[in-house]
Amino acid sequence: MTVPIRRDQRQTIAFGIILIAVGAGILGVNVFPHAGAVILLAVGLFLLADGVITRQYAPLVPGGIMAGLGAGVIVGELPGMSDAANGGWVVAGMGLGFLSIWLIARALRLSVQSPWPLIPAAIFLTIGGGLLVAGAASWAAQAWPIVLVVIGLLIVVGALRSRPGGPGPDGG
Repeated sequence: MTVPIRRDQRQTIAFGIILIAVGAGILGVNVFPHAGAVILLAVGLFLLADGVITRQYAPLVPGGIMAGLGAGVIVGELPGMSDAANGGWVVAGMGLGFLSIWLIARALRLSVQSPWPLIPAAIFLTIGGGLLVAGAASWAAQAWPIVLVVIGLLIVVGALRSRPGGPGPDGG
């Protein structure tokens, strides 16, 4: 026979679970530097799944935002990312998170299908895209000597191929 949990016990248990989650999260971040982003993504995906399973709009909003931000941080922290690209992925992740709210609500045909998430999605995706383009331009600005090397190689190879006695287009 199960004894029902009293309301005050539920609140105490909920508070204890919150403390455990916060403490575990802080320990995880101290031990694993990127654990914060993974935790953020996991909580966001959990909330999105909750919204899909229960067909409720409310968990989709924080779930989409948290999952998008967590995914953006994870991608932005990959090795070799410039600061501009890192920021671009974080901001674009936020935009994709807002877009996911609207897409999931539409796919589930929920009663709340307001287009409001499209406004921050467009803003964040535009800014994130701009930062990513700036990051790519920064990389291109550093990599332009490669173009000189390739052009130089093409000139040398072309000159060697056309010299008398060298291997020409006729093979001889």
